[in-house]
Amino acid sequence: MDTLDAIDVEIKGIGEKGEKCIASAEASHAATLEALYKRRHELIALSSEPNQDELKDWQDDEEGECDGEAARHSAKGSSLFWLTALCNEPEVGEHITARDAAVLQYLEDVRVTAAAPPARGGSLQLVFRSNPCMRQRTVSHTASIVKGRIVEEATDID
Repeated sequence: MDTLDAIDVEIKGIGEKGEKCIASAEASHAATLEALYKRRHELIALSSEPNQDELKDWQDDEEGECDGEAARHSAKGSSLFWLTALCNEPEVGEHITARDAAVLQYLEDVRVTAAAPPARGGSLQLVFRSNPCMRQRTVSHTASIVKGRIVEEATDID
């Protein structure tokens, strides 16, 4: 029995070490994503100019329709970025109505957060500029699986 107990202790130790490694990697991944989300928001909100490294691979459209000034503006960002991105996403765009577009033109940031393990699910958060369509600046929808059931929470929109 002592041999089996020793093996169980070793297995438990390896499992704990693995969990610590996973937690460390997840924390590092989250920090990297947070920095990228922040930079993306700065560029889309036009609160920052792209640096030379960010522009090195950027190219004008193939048709050459943009003049130099328009190209610089396109590289800098757009207040309609999220509306345009969502409308151009085939599975989403076909469902966007004129009423949706009237609100989505004020969308300034989108965040997706995965649930912390061992939970499964995640959260979608939409951040809007002040607008005449709704009072909230942040709208979120969270879905997770708890004891085999899907549990959802969403912001009521005023």
